[in-house]
Amino acid sequence: MANISAIAKTPHVITAQEAAQGYAVVHVTWPSPFYDTNYAITFGVEDTSNLTPGLNFSVGDKHNVTPQGFDATVYLLAVPIVQQTKNYIGVGAPETILYPVLATGTFVETLYYQSLGLGDSSTLWPTLSWTDPQGNVQTLTIPYLGTISGDGSGQGLLQNYSLPVLALGGTTISLTTQFGNSDQIGAGNPFQYNWAVNVQSLPQTAGNIVGNKCVVHAMASHR
Repeated sequence: MANISAIAKTPHVITAQEAAQGYAVVHVTWPSPFYDTNYAITFGVEDTSNLTPGLNFSVGDKHNVTPQGFDATVYLLAVPIVQQTKNYIGVGAPETILYPVLATGTFVETLYYQSLGLGDSSTLWPTLSWTDPQGNVQTLTIPYLGTISGDGSGQGLLQNYSLPVLALGGTTISLTTQFGNSDQIGAGNPFQYNWAVNVQSLPQTAGNIVGNKCVVHAMASHR
């Protein structure tokens, strides 16, 4: 007769390789093996480290289920996490991307914008706006962020940036594009361009979680 249920807990210490890859695989062994793999598994992760307390772990998926146990995937929240990705291909109008900041922290905005070279000498550039922890609105735009031109004259066809910002929780990070003429004044003439944005949150550096301890608590019931 097969086992009806099982409970197990497995401690684990985060290694440098796991911190770099953003996840750990923790093997959980049942006290007594099942007779087959026809059982349901639930598991949770407890942070037992005193090094960097906080929301450092989250539950992932399950792999390599055998009668004896399974592999639990534990995601490490102390490495960069992609919050939002937007890709616009061949657009011909200004665009706006808004990202709500749920908690105060550091965010990295990676920008890529490329003219298709099918227009005139009009230009386009982005503006990045956010609210700092003191409640002040901060803005980056030209000349700090370069322009691209519809025909590639002067300003060129491609710009890309990686911009870290410290933003206040409960506010919004805003990224917009706008057109101007050759003097970067006025509306200019729209032209086609590619526009890509990736937003990452940085709760802490990956190195800080090396050596942190967690415990995987698992339960299983035979179907």
